[in-house]
Amino acid sequence: MTVLSLPKSRRRVERLRVRRFRKLVRRAYQKSVFYRDLYDSAGVRPRDIRRIEDLDRLPFVQREDLRRVLERDPASLYTRRVTKRYWTQTTSGSTGVPITIAATRWERRRILLGILRTYRIAGMSFFDRHIVIKDPIDIRSQAFIERFGLLRHRYFSIYDPMPEILAEISVEPRAAILRSMPSDLANLVQTAESNGIRFPLPRLVFSDSETLDKPTRNSIENFFGTPVLDFYANTETGIAAFQTPDSNGRYLIPEDLVILETVTNPLLQDGDTDIVLTGLLNRTTPIIRYRIGDVADGRVCRDQGAPFSNIDGVHGKYLDFLVRTDGSIVSSHAAKQNLTHVPGIEKFQVQQQEIGRVVIRIQRASDWLDSTEVRIRSDFARDFGSDTEINIEFVESLSKETNNYRKFKVVESKVSQELLTSNPCSSEMNSTKNVP
Repeated sequence: MTVLSLPKSRRRVERLRVRRFRKLVRRAYQKSVFYRDLYDSAGVRPRDIRRIEDLDRLPFVQREDLRRVLERDPASLYTRRVTKRYWTQTTSGSTGVPITIAATRWERRRILLGILRTYRIAGMSFFDRHIVIKDPIDIRSQAFIERFGLLRHRYFSIYDPMPEILAEISVEPRAAILRSMPSDLANLVQTAESNGIRFPLPRLVFSDSETLDKPTRNSIENFFGTPVLDFYANTETGIAAFQTPDSNGRYLIPEDLVILETVTNPLLQDGDTDIVLTGLLNRTTPIIRYRIGDVADGRVCRDQGAPFSNIDGVHGKYLDFLVRTDGSIVSSHAAKQNLTHVPGIEKFQVQQQEIGRVVIRIQRASDWLDSTEVRIRSDFARDFGSDTEINIEFVESLSKETNNYRKFKVVESKVSQELLTSNPCSSEMNSTKNVP
């Protein structure tokens, strides 16, 4: 079974995922000092793992566990000696705890093909033209196949002013697919509405990389007149769940690529559960029973005969866009990246309760330097201008509040939420300002 093919039967998918799972555990135990010590402490050996149900015998891994081992001795986590030939990427830091994932080029290619397969299932054609607004780290050069009209992409950086992006989109041929993060799609909608910018509407709108909350979804869908199809993926495991036009709002789980568990957490309410992930494709950085910090609506549902299991919804990284004093918008990811790869920061959170003032809360690490604060202030002054007050607060422990666990946001803006809820776009407004 190739990564791009659709599952032909639940039994075949089950055999494949069991085989991949057993190989993953065996390699992690044999080649990773971190996992071998972890499983020895739990009294578990690879021979004990024969089926998916044996997953319960393995201990959970927390994000902080990976952070600590990578700081102390990265080689003890990886199962191969990672060289420059390997693909590496640091996670987005949306939880305030970034970690570095490594993979062989082949493993990375298989993960990307898995994401591509979900796009196909969601309605993408290989001949569709894409407009993608992304962090520069995720912007790639033109692929060879694009010269033949396949999977054509036009990339824009989240650091580009949104009015300039819209100006370019408005004079280009209609793109079949618009893809970006929810906060940046909301940025696009707000900018187009406030400036009366017209542009050809895409056939499909894809969102990824952060939680698509209800006010943001409503704003985007009302503007474009089409449902937003959300994709739940992460650097650690790749694609984990996705929506299609026919999934009725539920998220489908590609079980040959990832094992998604839902685990009870007494801190959560309304039947919500913790998401625990096991990635089946990356054996260089094993991710096994990983409590990623995201939350699911209810439990995984396995319908008899259906090719995919499914779940009501997922709540990952909540991020809001930020607003300058002149009303223009700063991408939440631009603000987050100012802090993600900075030494001396254990965790962080950016808050905006009012225009003209931004608060940065930082839990410092042992290698914090006074010069780091100067750098942070300079970066935020560059993004917001001199007329925005930048306040830095140092806290002993920056953690998710137990009574509001799922609403913790690394970039939290009361201003953006008020904009989304007080000025919702309507289909009628959209039809007068945009080219169908």
